[in-house]
Amino acid sequence: MEWAPAVGNTRIITNFIANVVLVYLLGTFWGPMWLLFVLTPVATALYASWIRTFVTAGISSAALLGIYYSRGLEGTVGWGQASLHAAFIIFISLFVNSIARLVMQMKNTGAAPKPASIPVAATPATSSTSPSLQEHKLAA
Repeated sequence: MEWAPAVGNTRIITNFIANVVLVYLLGTFWGPMWLLFVLTPVATALYASWIRTFVTAGISSAALLGIYYSRGLEGTVGWGQASLHAAFIIFISLFVNSIARLVMQMKNTGAAPKPASIPVAATPATSSTSPSLQEHKLAA
């Protein structure tokens, strides 16, 4: 399957270009539009290496910051929020990558998490008071 990596790369590039266009055109009308930039790195994180995920997330973050710059974002609060958006893209992508690698590692080794054991409660005594309490009453 020599064509699979080419198709995957084409899908990522197409997704990224569409996200750039949508965020640039509609970002001023709907604030959470920047979250589209999370899609490409998270999709990459599911099957790619840590380095490729990091690079893809870095490119998406840089594109988002470039869009903010082209719109004339000003002030420390605005750039602080933009920086948090960019950092979120990177961190969530690396988190998804680490979870995906952990799942694949567990799948390949055949290790399954053991269910938690719940201790069985002792059966209640026929009397409402325990035997040690009854012995204490008798001794008194």
